[in-house]
Amino acid sequence: MDLTKIKLPIGIVVLVIAQAFGIIYWVAGQDDAVGDLQGQVVAIEDAIEELSDKIENVVKIQAIIDNEMRTITSDHSMFGDALKDLGQSGALPSGERRSYGNYGGY
Repeated sequence: MDLTKIKLPIGIVVLVIAQAFGIIYWVAGQDDAVGDLQGQVVAIEDAIEELSDKIENVVKIQAIIDNEMRTITSDHSMFGDALKDLGQSGALPSGERRSYGNYGGY
């Protein structure tokens, strides 16, 4: 095949070259977009890790609060029993009639 005999209009050659540059530009833009998205993913992963740590801390604090609430409720129940016994023995004023306990099953 003799390349000297091939005649292409200059417009077709310019069009093919322009399309090649367009594709290169588009691919470079996609590469930048992917790079930006990767940075966002890393930032989101860091935020998730930080929130996971905070949630773990809240769960620990809630367990401590539940334990303290049980202790306080138990103490109040014993105090209520002591007041009930005092009331039955007549040591409390006659108008003192209160009910203690029933703190939601704790």
